[in-house]
Amino acid sequence: MASRPRVSRACDRCRRHKLKCDKHRPCTLCVHSNSECEASHTLLQDKTIRRRNRHTTVETTLPLVQDKGTAPTENQHFGVNMSSLEFARSVFGEEEDIGRSLTRGSIPGDLEPVTLDSSTPWRLKDLQLPPEPIIHLLIEAYFCRFHWYIILFHENSFWNNTYKAYCQPTWRRRDLPDVITVLIVAALGLQSVLPDCTWHGHDTFRIHSINHRQLLLDLVSEVRLHLIDLLANPRIEAVQVSILLSCFHMFHNSPNLAWSTSGMAVRTAYALALHTKAPASQDQIAAQIRYRCWNHITVGDSFVTMIYGRPASVDAAFSDLHELEEIDDLTIPPALRNLPGFIECGNITSKLTFHQLKFRLYYIIRQALNRFRLLRPSQTMTNDDIVAMSQAIKDVEASLALWRQELPRLCNFEYWSGADRWARLEYSLQNQPADIQEHAEIILLQAAMLQLLYDGAVILTHRPLLKRQVNSIPPSGFVIDLLQKSLDAVICAALRISSFPVHKFEKHFVVSIIFHYFFMAGVILCIIPTSQPFTNTAQEAKAGVVRIIRASRAMAHHNRIARQTDKLLTELLKIAVQRETEEALNTSVPGYHWDEAEPLLSSELSITKDAQVPLEGPNEDSQVNTTLYKPYHGLNHRGFSLDILELLQSYHTFDTGAARDELSDQCMLPSALSPLDHHSVFVSEQLDDIFGSLQSSYS
Repeated sequence: MASRPRVSRACDRCRRHKLKCDKHRPCTLCVHSNSECEASHTLLQDKTIRRRNRHTTVETTLPLVQDKGTAPTENQHFGVNMSSLEFARSVFGEEEDIGRSLTRGSIPGDLEPVTLDSSTPWRLKDLQLPPEPIIHLLIEAYFCRFHWYIILFHENSFWNNTYKAYCQPTWRRRDLPDVITVLIVAALGLQSVLPDCTWHGHDTFRIHSINHRQLLLDLVSEVRLHLIDLLANPRIEAVQVSILLSCFHMFHNSPNLAWSTSGMAVRTAYALALHTKAPASQDQIAAQIRYRCWNHITVGDSFVTMIYGRPASVDAAFSDLHELEEIDDLTIPPALRNLPGFIECGNITSKLTFHQLKFRLYYIIRQALNRFRLLRPSQTMTNDDIVAMSQAIKDVEASLALWRQELPRLCNFEYWSGADRWARLEYSLQNQPADIQEHAEIILLQAAMLQLLYDGAVILTHRPLLKRQVNSIPPSGFVIDLLQKSLDAVICAALRISSFPVHKFEKHFVVSIIFHYFFMAGVILCIIPTSQPFTNTAQEAKAGVVRIIRASRAMAHHNRIARQTDKLLTELLKIAVQRETEEALNTSVPGYHWDEAEPLLSSELSITKDAQVPLEGPNEDSQVNTTLYKPYHGLNHRGFSLDILELLQSYHTFDTGAARDELSDQCMLPSALSPLDHHSVFVSEQLDDIFGSLQSSYS
């Protein structure tokens, strides 16, 4: 192929990449990014200045990417690191083309994407397209039930651009990203409405004789068939599709595939340099979409790192967040701000506050994960290990406390749960338009999710200490106090999670994430009966596990993670109660000998027999507890209530007094940290089937 002659002026992107083009011959980079292939009159900055700017950082509570006016070149994206071709160009200078006309992106590290004929006709492979009204309904469902928590698009732009490209009678190769994006969005929308028998779109499905579940499988299958083509010449849609496909696989299909797909999203985001500031020439909406995608990349990577227990994919050195701006799709309607409960929330006019708080909380979680990753104590912890872990926990606790302190009322679930505000708001919304009701519901759900994420972060912070065993030397008072403090913190957080109103989220995609936190809390609560048998705390913990099991069982018929959570926690609860009984009835009581004990009378045997209750969870027909969330601020030391006794059915308690005080002695605390016995093999074998490789996280 003959080399093109140089031109007097190239576009800004090509001047940075030392390519040959001008506005009359637009380059591939500009064509695929929909950028104007024009040169500005601003001269390139001096290399010394650019080098100095490259090392400038901003220290804030929430690290943000710097605003440098224009997007940096590829070798500026990752510090001093660069590809082999970039090194060659930096050595030989601007005159050397390094075989650009021959390589065409074929050498690893080359900046130019593979050249594809965007005008080539293109079509789907296997999917028989459903009628347009079906796809339209599913996209609406996505933006109502998914978009409010994971924000990747700008809704109006999606309808005007992406969906418009999908609706064309014929497609070209350049339409592939838009079409595949529509398909995966429709699939996530369909997944969200499957369990909702009240969804208005079911009638349309019946009219067109479409099977919901078969359509879901067909949509996801078609997306997977084109995924490699989408990644071969990536645009922002490649990141969005990878994220959404990972969400689907994680909660509804294959956790192992979800892990790999989420990694693809990270790599593609780095290839597109989404972690850097958008070019100054890019319009506001496109820049905000770019920032939303990158911010979720960091959040999603923290989430999968937390639940899989594996190293993060996002480089900690290049993981700063972008500052989002308030644009039209996040505005809170003025009519809503005048309703009861909202009036007292101040002048917050945008849902952006929720996303900023979520990003900041996940940043704290990421910092904790990175900190704990560097602590590698042996299986038996030494005093130095404990001191180092204690300091790390204190630092994370301080960050969480500051986050909690700055939580505005609008996003504070305790505020909405107090004084019957949620109930009063729902009553006042009855005569409001449907869109106002929807906005109000979303804001309350967002506030609830922040509370859940916070409690999950508390458990994550203290879990590394609780899962380690102390050496055989009797623990010091410092160690006992430290373990007790961590145990109290996770118990309070787990009890709050057990009272979380999951039934409010039944029609939303995020319900699967909630059941992940339910499982996390249930595991924590199951260790309490062994460490403090038959105390008030142990009874509250068992009651919390039963609440989680009942809530999971109520949704088990249409939610995979709820079904597995019910199955596993039921088994764990049985083991915990058995070990609690064994611990409480330990025959090492001084002066007691079983062989010399007086036999029971026949009347006593009859009473014992009548009192036996099968050790099972609640029956399948039990209704989910619809009581609104009641926050726990500390452990409850009240007497054991009859309500909890009736709820648990099969558990008995000691009377208050010296016996209970003796059983709750802190010397029993380390027993909570011992691994479950061989009866828990069933549980271990099932962990991978829930959230992927969780052994390293929960063992």
